[in-house]
Amino acid sequence: MVRAVAVQVAAPDYRGCPFRNTHAEFPDGSRPAHQVAVRHLKNLRTLLYGLAERAQAHDPRALAQQPQFLSPV
Repeated sequence: MVRAVAVQVAAPDYRGCPFRNTHAEFPDGSRPAHQVAVRHLKNLRTLLYGLAERAQAHDPRALAQQPQFLSPV
């Protein structure tokens, strides 16, 4: 995952995570764009948590949140 993110963020045309950008540009929680961004990021956290649990991580919740600082999505 880290290698894939590194390749993506090193691309000259990379402008940041589209979901995080949308979240920042539409801070009003009632806006559909904001809601889509929040839902995507929650789904990603849920997926990472499930993977961390299956890997029997000591603290799956903390581990699931760490990659989101790196992830472009």
